Amino acid sequence: WGGYKVRIHTLCTSTMPHLVHLDVCNTLVKSLKPLRHCPKLRTLRCDFTPVYSLAGVEWCPSLELVHCAFTNVCNLTPLRQSSIKKSVI
Repeated sequence: WGGYKVRIHTLCTSTMPHLVHLDVCNTLVKSLKPLRHCPKLRTLRCDFTPVYSLAGVEWCPSLELVHCAFTNVCNLTPLRQSSIKKSVI
């Protein structure tokens, strides 16, 4: 689609309650807190981002897979509060 590149800085998910898969790898997204509006989210990829916390994923009861390699995440407590079924990478 041409040479356009979009740099995402902020998640705006308040109108996406049916979102199932989200990939924000290689973006400038710092916070996952807007995911509280995505109860059907099953997979999340946020590799190579400045994300510092997984806060917000505790509102995603259907979450099965999280990829957060090469981020600033150092606390996995929000995953304990969700019902993650498969793996965290």
